[in-house]
Amino acid sequence: MISVGTTESNDCLISVKKHKKLEIFFINEEENPYANHIKKLINDYCLDNNHSNVFIEINDKGALDFCILARLKTALERLEK
Repeated sequence: MISVGTTESNDCLISVKKHKKLEIFFINEEENPYANHIKKLINDYCLDNNHSNVFIEINDKGALDFCILARLKTALERLEK
Protein backbone atom coordinates (compact mmCIF):
# COMPACT_ATOMS: atom_id res chain seq x y z
CA MET A 1 0.00 0.00 0.00
CA ILE A 2 1.30 3.43 -0.99
CA SER A 3 0.66 6.32 1.44
CA VAL A 4 1.07 10.04 0.78
CA GLY A 5 0.48 12.97 3.13
CA THR A 6 0.21 13.34 6.88
CA THR A 7 -2.41 13.36 9.62
CA GLU A 8 -1.41 16.87 10.65
CA SER A 9 -4.03 19.62 10.78
CA ASN A 10 -5.07 20.97 7.33
CA ASP A 11 -3.64 17.93 5.54
CA CYS A 12 -4.76 14.42 4.67
CA LEU A 13 -3.23 10.97 4.45
CA ILE A 14 -4.17 9.05 1.33
CA SER A 15 -3.29 5.38 0.92
CA VAL A 16 -3.84 3.44 -2.29
CA LYS A 17 -3.42 -0.13 -3.48
CA LYS A 18 -4.46 -2.09 -6.53
CA HIS A 19 -7.94 -3.55 -6.22
CA LYS A 20 -10.55 -5.29 -8.36
CA LYS A 21 -12.72 -2.12 -8.54
CA LEU A 22 -12.71 1.52 -7.48
CA GLU A 23 -13.43 1.67 -3.76
CA ILE A 24 -13.07 4.66 -1.48
CA PHE A 25 -12.85 4.20 2.30
CA PHE A 26 -13.12 7.33 4.42
CA ILE A 27 -11.75 7.13 7.97
CA ASN A 28 -14.06 8.84 10.51
CA GLU A 29 -16.63 9.59 7.81
CA GLU A 30 -19.36 10.27 10.37
CA GLU A 31 -17.29 13.03 12.01
CA ASN A 32 -16.38 14.87 8.81
CA PRO A 33 -19.09 17.14 7.35
CA TYR A 34 -17.24 17.21 4.00
CA ALA A 35 -16.90 13.44 3.60
CA ASN A 36 -19.40 13.15 0.76
CA HIS A 37 -17.84 16.07 -1.11
CA ILE A 38 -14.35 14.60 -0.75
CA LYS A 39 -15.48 11.13 -1.81
CA LYS A 40 -17.12 12.63 -4.91
CA LEU A 41 -13.98 14.67 -5.65
CA ILE A 42 -11.83 11.52 -5.48
CA ASN A 43 -14.32 9.41 -7.43
CA ASP A 44 -14.58 11.99 -10.23
CA TYR A 45 -10.79 12.33 -10.47
CA CYS A 46 -10.31 8.57 -10.66
CA LEU A 47 -12.97 8.07 -13.31
CA ASP A 48 -11.69 11.00 -15.41
CA ASN A 49 -8.15 9.57 -15.30
CA ASN A 50 -8.96 5.86 -15.80
CA HIS A 51 -8.13 4.67 -12.29
CA SER A 52 -10.96 2.18 -11.91
CA ASN A 53 -9.08 -0.66 -10.16
CA VAL A 54 -7.82 0.93 -6.98
CA PHE A 55 -8.67 0.95 -3.28
CA ILE A 56 -8.31 4.39 -1.73
CA GLU A 57 -8.26 5.12 1.99
CA ILE A 58 -8.43 8.74 3.10
CA ASN A 59 -7.83 10.18 6.54
CA ASP A 60 -8.77 13.85 6.19
CA LYS A 61 -7.72 16.44 8.75
CA GLY A 62 -9.20 19.49 7.06
CA ALA A 63 -7.34 19.51 3.76
CA LEU A 64 -8.57 21.69 0.91
CA ASP A 65 -9.53 20.20 -2.46
CA PHE A 66 -6.25 21.07 -4.19
CA CYS A 67 -4.27 19.38 -1.41
CA ILE A 68 -6.43 16.24 -1.56
CA LEU A 69 -6.04 16.02 -5.33
CA ALA A 70 -2.27 16.58 -5.13
CA ARG A 71 -1.93 13.79 -2.55
CA LEU A 72 -4.16 11.50 -4.59
CA LYS A 73 -2.32 12.17 -7.85
CA THR A 74 1.06 11.52 -6.21
CA ALA A 75 -0.15 8.29 -4.58
CA LEU A 76 -1.58 6.99 -7.87
CA GLU A 77 1.62 7.86 -9.76
CA ARG A 78 3.70 5.97 -7.19
CA LEU A 79 1.33 3.01 -7.39
CA GLU A 80 1.82 2.81 -11.16
CA LYS A 81 5.65 2.59 -10.88
